Order: sequence, then structure tokens, then C-alpha cells
Amino acid sequence: MRRTVKKFSCPSLLLPLSKVVGIASMSKQTIYRLREKGRFPEPAVHMGKVVRWRMSDIQHYIATGEVRRASMTSDLMRSSSNLSS
Repeated sequence: MRRTVKKFSCPSLLLPLSKVVGIASMSKQTIYRLREKGRFPEPAVHMGKVVRWRMSDIQHYIATGEVRRASMTSDLMRSSSNLSS
């Protein structure tokens, strides 16, 4: 299902979950469930309780339904660092 993308002037803007929920028209639970399955963009920032997504990643996801590979890079880096420790 395709959704309309809300245009914002700052694609590098970092969004909290509350804004992502509104823009993506999904519940928090749906976003976290899709993230666990690799079907929703990973946050650009995840430090303790601070979680932020890039506006451009969310817009791309809404427009195409696809997760950008660049968003998953941080996840892969974390996985490989855990293997080497």
C-alpha cells in the first residue's frame, strides 16, 4: 500500500518516535515490530532512551515501502563488533 509523503524542508531532520508515528500513520508497536523484522528503518540515533530517525529515511520508506540499506549499516556494524569481542 502506497502512502503520500509529507514534504518537509529539512530531510536530515531527526525525528522522535512520537513524530514518526504521526508521519508514518502507524502505532509504536507496529513500528517496533517491523523494525525487529528489518522492515522499517533503523533509528539514526539510539543513545539510552534517546531514539531519533532521519526524516529522509522515513519519507523514503513511506514512498516506496523499502528500507534504505544505509539505515541498516549501523545495525550491521553493531553485529560485527559484537562478534569480534
